[in-house]
Formats: sequence, structure tokens, C-alpha cells
Amino acid sequence: MPAKNREHWRVWAGDILAHDDAWMILDVEATGGGLEDDITEVAAVTPGGRVLVDTLIRPTIPIPPFVVALTGITDAMVAPAPPFAAVYTRVLKSHLTGRGVIAYDDTSDIRILRRNIQRHCHIAWNPIGHHDLMRAYASYRDERYPAGHARAGRVRMHRLESACHQMDIPHPHAHRALGDCLASAALLRAMAG
Repeated sequence: MPAKNREHWRVWAGDILAHDDAWMILDVEATGGGLEDDITEVAAVTPGGRVLVDTLIRPTIPIPPFVVALTGITDAMVAPAPPFAAVYTRVLKSHLTGRGVIAYDDTSDIRILRRNIQRHCHIAWNPIGHHDLMRAYASYRDERYPAGHARAGRVRMHRLESACHQMDIPHPHAHRALGDCLASAALLRAMAG
């Protein structure tokens, strides 16, 4: 991989870590990826790994079996949890209005978070800044899809589990919001190292 490209992303990660109070790494789990799906869990940590938010959320719809199989989050687990609007008001709003958002595949997390804020709180939200750690890591690795692939020549994307494996980062709680946040924070620190 070109040293120049890796150095750019090393500096980028170091800059994010140097501004730990300006950013948060966010992850959400949801009932699915559609516009009407509800968030079932949200977590946020500082780039240095300090936990800001870690809570289950009671959705307005049942959690589909395939999501239960992926995340381990069941309807019984979220039944006593607060609804999204309460979580937003009590803990999320202050972080979302005061910090930029970093997420592994930020398009997905930001889209579903934006939609849940709109549906449940009747507020239009956009992050004050955001970065996609998946794309940053892909550029840092600078691996290309091979000839013959539909994306031949383009930078290869990696799932978070694969990125952690490549960087020797433990990720024992994949597809749980806090586990994914902490793994993402460790990946950011490894990129800066």
C-alpha cells in the first residue's frame, strides 16, 4: 500500500483522537434497515473509548427473528427499556448537538438515527460533522478490488469484524452497539499508531 496514503489516514486518525471532546463514535442496532424501522440499541464513545451512551431502546414494532439472530437483542430484553424519544431527550440530544459523529458505515447509522429522531421526536437533525470510519479504513488499507470484480480498481471495503481481524483487535461483541463502538475506537487508535 502506498506509504503516502497510509500517512494521510494516520494523521487524520491522530487529529480525531487529539480532539476527543469534539467527536463521538456512534453505533445503533435496529429492527431493520428500512425507513419505518426502529432503533433497539444505541451506544456512543469518545474516540479515546470513554462511554457516553449505552442503552437499549423499546421499539414500536417487534424485532424480526433474523435481527434477533444477528444481534442477540430480543423483544423481552427491550420491553423494560425506555422509548426512543425519552432516550433522545435524556442522553442523546446533548451529545448529538455538541459532537461530530464517526460511525463504521456512517451512511446507515446516520440515516436510521435521523429517521428515528424525525419520527419519534418531530425534529430534523443533521450531524454537525461526520466521518465514515469504514471508508477511512478502506483508504488507509488501500486494497483494490481485483480485475473481473464488479468494482474492479475501486478501494475495497471491509466489514468491521474483518477490519478488526486485520489489525489484531479483539471484537467479542459484534453487532451490539457498545461492542461495535469500542472496536471502532480501537481501530481508530490502531490507524493513528
